[in-house]
Amino acid sequence: MTLTDKSSSRPRGVIGWLVAATSHMEALVDLVRQGRDLAAQARGSLANWRSYIPRLSLVCADVMDLFPALFPGSPISSGKLRAQEQEVRLLGEFVSIMNHAVASINDIYAARKAELCQNTLMVVEQVNALRRMPMLPEEQRAQLEKAVVLIDAIIEAYNESIRTKRRNNKKLRDEGAAKAAAVEAKLQTAQTTIQVLRGKG
Repeated sequence: MTLTDKSSSRPRGVIGWLVAATSHMEALVDLVRQGRDLAAQARGSLANWRSYIPRLSLVCADVMDLFPALFPGSPISSGKLRAQEQEVRLLGEFVSIMNHAVASINDIYAARKAELCQNTLMVVEQVNALRRMPMLPEEQRAQLEKAVVLIDAIIEAYNESIRTKRRNNKKLRDEGAAKAAAVEAKLQTAQTTIQVLRGKG
């Protein structure tokens, strides 16, 4: 099975979808940035949002058309309200689709990670099994030694990063405990001083 369609050079399946999506990544990043900016601007107004607002906006648009004398010089038009309602509705539908898509992609991601992990560890176990064998042909032993260096470098680098993280966390905990003890000592001193002063009084 190949990842590309023989009739063309375009990848198929999940890989094809990811290639197509990442080709538009710059536009997606720009869209995300624009969304964040707009969300920051609208955060206060969203406090007034209710589920009936879309329906109410269409009714208000009709009211503006039916009773124009009530809205002289209004900066908001009925057409603008209808256009905004349509945009919100379409964006809502898109958000729903994307939420389902993200959930599906997360499932695929987890499955592919599990497959990659299983297959990778099978290779590592094969190498480890050969390491445990006392008698190997000279050529195979030479290749094994080189393979072990490459594999162990990755695993040892990860293990060292974990040890470093644990040492740093322990250091932070010890520093926090020392600070807490210092604060407690100051409180005890202050309480003792207050008791002494009250006794003198």
